[in-house]
Amino acid sequence: MIGAMAVLTSTLATKSMTGLSAAKGRATR
Repeated sequence: MIGAMAVLTSTLATKSMTGLSAAKGRATR
């Protein structure tokens, strides 16, 4: 249970981080 939650949270975090970084890159460029 905890392991699955950690994986889900980690994947969501990475997706959100990549999305934010991409948006920032586009804004700066």
